[in-house]
Amino acid sequence: MTTGYKILPHINFEGTDYTIDLKLGEFRNTEMPYMNIAFDSQAGQDMCECANIVHCLDCRIWFMIPSSIESGEVRCGCCGQHIVI
Repeated sequence: MTTGYKILPHINFEGTDYTIDLKLGEFRNTEMPYMNIAFDSQAGQDMCECANIVHCLDCRIWFMIPSSIESGEVRCGCCGQHIVI
């Protein structure tokens, strides 16, 4: 039987482990989850670049680009809009 739990991805940024919450658009310090960094902030933008997180301007969702894709165009999984990385 499946419990339905999902494990959120993590990133180690400058020696601190952060949980990536794409739905809320923030990085949360894994040890102190009440401390968060919004993707829209300056620090959040730097972290998004390291984690390959992009924002679809049409449907306004955040998603991660697999590290196997280095450059080129990808499509948003929600609306199909082309996103250049």
